[in-house]
Amino acid sequence: MAAALLRPARLASKLARRHSTASTAVADVLRIAAFADGAAGGNPAGVAIRASMPDETEMRRIAAEVGFSETVFAARMGEVWRARYFSPETEVPFCGHATIALGAALAMQEGDGIFDLVLNSANITVEGRR
Repeated sequence: MAAALLRPARLASKLARRHSTASTAVADVLRIAAFADGAAGGNPAGVAIRASMPDETEMRRIAAEVGFSETVFAARMGEVWRARYFSPETEVPFCGHATIALGAALAMQEGDGIFDLVLNSANITVEGRR
């Protein structure tokens, strides 16, 4: 399955113009379209890879500012990645297209591989390739 990066700098600047209070935390969220065919189509998701997991209030705020149907937050926990999914309104238990987008983002950052994810109520893997 393919994923396409949605030009984060350009989208971040549009977001900043639209929301003059847009924070750095929102500006560095990757916008990735899962299931894209090159630069066309796909299902966009926000991907926020952090050194540590933000608190729930901050994740809700960031997801609302990003404005996609879901934003996934991930932080390394030893050899695995802790992942949580948020819509603009609330936390959701799982999101397939955001998981695919996270796999693509982790591959861009860490290199190709299979990444172990710890969700709220399950452990899964996602494969990512650059």
